[in-house]
Amino acid sequence: MTDLGCGRSWDDVYRVKPSRLTCEGCGWPMNARLSPLQVPHFAHQPGAPGDCQAGGESPDHLYLKWCLLTSAQEAGAEAADEVEGPGGAWRADVLASDPGGRWRFALEAQLSRITPSDI
Repeated sequence: MTDLGCGRSWDDVYRVKPSRLTCEGCGWPMNARLSPLQVPHFAHQPGAPGDCQAGGESPDHLYLKWCLLTSAQEAGAEAADEVEGPGGAWRADVLASDPGGRWRFALEAQLSRITPSDI
């Protein structure tokens, strides 16, 4: 997204000190960075709380979730990220559904090895 979804460009936030960016999950200050593979991402500044949902996810995982979310929306689905199931029984990286409510499915951004029994 050319405006990062908030009316600001990457150049407005990359290597800008202080960044004045905050995490939507925990409110902690964030910095715009590039991963070793040059993937743009945001990272918590040191000292962030350990219970932030976004804090333990790699830049590649977050990027894949964004790709799933925007692709589902562009295909006409209603989609949201980090949707929790009834009673917290499960959490979908992205939950996509038909605007008419006829179907819904979870999209998972899986980058590490996983066994069929874990699935």
